[in-house]
Amino acid sequence: MKRVMNISNNNSSNETILAILLSLMLNANVIRYSFNLSENSSMLYIIYALCGVVGLYKIRKSVLYDDVKMLGMFAIPICIYGMLSLIWLQNVKVEVLVKLIYLFIIYIIGMNISLKCIKKILRYTMIVNLIYAIFLLALLDKMMEYLFRGDANYLNLTLTLGLALTMSLTYVVADYYSKVKVNNLVVGLLVSLILFGSCSAFLARGAVLFPVLVALTIILIIGIKKSKKCFVMLLGSGAMLLGAVTYYLDNASDLAVSRMWRLFNDVEDESRIGIWTKTISSMLDDGWFIWGGGMNAFVENLGFYPHNIFFQFWGEYGALGIVFMLYIAFKSIIYFYKANVVIRMKCEFDYYDKMLYVVCGGMLYLLFSFCKSFSCYDAYTLFFMLGMSVKISRYSIGCNRMISDI
Repeated sequence: MKRVMNISNNNSSNETILAILLSLMLNANVIRYSFNLSENSSMLYIIYALCGVVGLYKIRKSVLYDDVKMLGMFAIPICIYGMLSLIWLQNVKVEVLVKLIYLFIIYIIGMNISLKCIKKILRYTMIVNLIYAIFLLALLDKMMEYLFRGDANYLNLTLTLGLALTMSLTYVVADYYSKVKVNNLVVGLLVSLILFGSCSAFLARGAVLFPVLVALTIILIIGIKKSKKCFVMLLGSGAMLLGAVTYYLDNASDLAVSRMWRLFNDVEDESRIGIWTKTISSMLDDGWFIWGGGMNAFVENLGFYPHNIFFQFWGEYGALGIVFMLYIAFKSIIYFYKANVVIRMKCEFDYYDKMLYVVCGGMLYLLFSFCKSFSCYDAYTLFFMLGMSVKISRYSIGCNRMISDI
């Protein structure tokens, strides 16, 4: 009996260690800006390395090798092509290749960690970002000085805040449909308000808009057969959205408001439209849409990256790159759809059902974010959430369900 208890305690402590490491990886930008670290800080690389090593070791007995084989069909040729492109793209650093390989590793880890580990990761992420949001709001003037010195980027600064805001709003939506106590809803809304306030203090638009878009999507997805509750939820959401807009207009900077206003009134003037137009043009002119220009080819040849993960994989790794991105994106979305169908047949949600919507909501937020900003080689957060969304969706459907999953 003591031996069994010791094994159980060891497994629990190992899960906690892995969950802490993975939540640190997921919130690397929080660590970076809280401790004034550079993008290439050795501390961050140590965290990434530990996540990879400990994660692979932990899942070694539970990994689904069919998934690994399928992923390998894309990952191996993409990584080989990336390595070979170092020959003709001589200014590209080996570090970029390491980041590329890490995307596939963290995706596999996300698909095979236990639900207990996922639960802890979500909890730690919410706690870390809530503290981070309060810290930013309390030291806003100093943070603005930090930004204007050029040591930080407001997009990176708010990416995980937007993720936490999405998760918080999705928790509120799922709690509403699962008939929890009003106290839970109030706490969720208060956390969401703090996170929204911190996002509104900066110029990032995606961190403000995408969480709202995802939350409204989840409201409709869950409430498609609960019309009365869905209608009430939409009315309440409309009132809260009106309050959020009023707060934003009163408290956001003039520059932030003007940028937001331009997004809805002058789309053709958006810088991203120009970048995407140049991206598509260069892909067609140089044949990159077929064979790809090579790893980091956009930056090396054109001086910019496409600000869209699908375009970047397509342009740099050709047809194979875009097929791969479409495969992992639609795999997560299709599994989410199937899991939602199963859950709707139940009378009530359990905790893991709510967790499904939180994880998949976070995945959608990051997918939207990486379709508008960021380089694909920094998409480890997105790949991890894509992997976790497949894992928890499969559990909800009943596929490959094992005791070790819980």
